[in-house]
Amino acid sequence: MKNNKQALTIFLLLTASLVMLGSCRKEKIQPEQANTFIKYYGKGGTQKAGNVAVTADGGYILVGTTDSYGDGKQIMVVKTDQFGNEQWTKVLGGAGDDEGNWVIVSSNGNYILTGSKAEAGGSTSDVYVAELSGSGAVVGENTYGTAGKDDVGARIINATFKGVKGYAIIGSTADYTSERGLYLIKLNNNRVKEWEGKFGDNNASASSQYFGTGIQQLNDTAYISTGNLIDGITLNILVTKGRINMNTLGFNSSSSIDKSLFQSIDPTIIHANDILIEGGINKIILGDNSIGDCYITRVAADNNENILLYKPFGTSALDVSSSFNITSDGGFIIAGSTMINGNWDIWIVRTDANANPIWTKTFGGAGNDYGASVEQKSDGSFIVTGTIAFGGNATGANDVISLIHVDSNGEIK
Repeated sequence: MKNNKQALTIFLLLTASLVMLGSCRKEKIQPEQANTFIKYYGKGGTQKAGNVAVTADGGYILVGTTDSYGDGKQIMVVKTDQFGNEQWTKVLGGAGDDEGNWVIVSSNGNYILTGSKAEAGGSTSDVYVAELSGSGAVVGENTYGTAGKDDVGARIINATFKGVKGYAIIGSTADYTSERGLYLIKLNNNRVKEWEGKFGDNNASASSQYFGTGIQQLNDTAYISTGNLIDGITLNILVTKGRINMNTLGFNSSSSIDKSLFQSIDPTIIHANDILIEGGINKIILGDNSIGDCYITRVAADNNENILLYKPFGTSALDVSSSFNITSDGGFIIAGSTMINGNWDIWIVRTDANANPIWTKTFGGAGNDYGASVEQKSDGSFIVTGTIAFGGNATGANDVISLIHVDSNGEIK
């Protein structure tokens, strides 16, 4: 379908995977104007968006990364009201490069985020978790990993263990038999580690690197996760179902699939970027292929890993996916990026339950803009985060975190 873009796609996706590891406008929006909006957050430096979560008061909590406050890169957390107006901003981290990747609303109403924090000396990092109160006060901070090894937290979810609420993190670690493996950490509600698992392909080469991308809990002891493998120029996926041993607290992979499962359908699959559970049983995976399209696949939760649906979708240009959610009508809403006239734009796609696109929307300007996350609100509208290259303002061109609220049809009115 896209014969001219395969080589460029592989180059761009390899580049993006390897880097995985200013004042701006803040116009106030009056209530009568606030059905939809675009807002920007950051200072004169460079910001990078993580995700957004809807808060109990109808506002939003965002996480990202900034270099606007000195000491290298730091974690930026922004709380807004329902109109996207900033209520407070918290900058976390220290000397060295830190990164904020994912934030959730805890069962106790606080905000829990994960990312990475530089170790002393700044050459390696630990998985980082912080808990903030509704007013932005730091309730607690923790790091996890192996000293001298590079460890990163990519996603965090609310999770239970022995019936007690807590959190689970998927990320990556350099403390594995291959160069880098997937890293799953289970915390209790006080952020104390209960157990951890490190996994990947024990037969992979010494240059292989796995990056965790998505996680869901199946039951008290079982999880499913997605990850991506880079091994030289080889790209692959790893979708793992694993279970914690209640006696030893060791995590064991009970089943794993890679792109070979899909060879007869699409041999070009290279990335698995997110995973959801549908109906409590089926695995729904979002990813990319090497010809510049995205895909959604539905895999049965049986021992045979039967493929119930495989649907590629995209534009005539290069497209990459970031994350997705199930919509109230059983379809999907996807955040990603698409290349238009040589530059990336934020790309939002809504599909039906069979992953057929219903509408697509793009947001951005003359620079490179990237979609990070999207959620559906209770009123059927959607809230989106992304990074926008904001040129021409008082501080010149700089990347800022954007929050975009669109209606159920993807429109800003």
